[in-house]
Amino acid sequence: MRRVFLLARRLAPTILFFEDLDLNGANRHGDGSRQILGELLTCLDGIESPDGVVVVATTNDLSAIEPALKGRPSRFASFMLVLACWYNSGAGAGY
Repeated sequence: MRRVFLLARRLAPTILFFEDLDLNGANRHGDGSRQILGELLTCLDGIESPDGVVVVATTNDLSAIEPALKGRPSRFASFMLVLACWYNSGAGAGY
């Protein structure tokens, strides 16, 4: 993970996208991997100047995310709730 963040800084402007953060950024008291969480926290704190590197993550369960990831502006400072609604017209839509 450290190499990914170093590469992102070198190739800036860059967007780092973490899908399903609840799997790797789970609460320390939950089932998540502490080693991956620790590495992620270290890497997020290690972005001295975030100019040019944007970190975006998705989750299906915000309550499962470690509070340390949500509590500092240098980590994930903003949250957005996106609700999706799929409509199947019955006309062969594949959803």
